[in-house]
Amino acid sequence: MTWNWGHGMGAGMWLWGLLELAVLGLLVYALVRLIGPKDKPQDRALSVLRERYARGEIDGSTYEQMRRELSG
Repeated sequence: MTWNWGHGMGAGMWLWGLLELAVLGLLVYALVRLIGPKDKPQDRALSVLRERYARGEIDGSTYEQMRRELSG
């Protein structure tokens, strides 16, 4: 009597392997999100302000006034 489980088990094993890789990938992604650098909204606002000043959209006095408001 032949049970022929080998083929079915092989197909299931590679699916489990893919599932394990997916779970591992999600864990790595979660760790990176938790440990990685975090931009504060204030830091982002100052970055946008510097970009606007660099492009010439605002003058120096406006830049300084807005920077003080964001920092204070």
